[in-house]
Amino acid sequence: MALDTLGTPLSTLVHRAGASGMCAGVTTISGYFAHADQADLLEFIKQMLRWPHEVRLVHGDTPAKQTLKTAIEAMADQHGKPIRVTLPVNQP
Repeated sequence: MALDTLGTPLSTLVHRAGASGMCAGVTTISGYFAHADQADLLEFIKQMLRWPHEVRLVHGDTPAKQTLKTAIEAMADQHGKPIRVTLPVNQP
């Protein structure tokens, strides 16, 4: 994971969560990285053992998110796997 660089707070959390005394679970996700393009993100979903029922696109410009939403929906339809894709509105 691109954000899991040694010495960062995330790295510390991922590698020492049990020792920190926090009541939280940590799950690492392989195959995904912060700077993935549309093809990478679609492939990431396709490789999941269980496809998500919902995807929320929260980062990026609205036109780019809408294009990705359309691509995810088309891929889901093609594979017969319903996915609800939303573009939540950021609230102050």
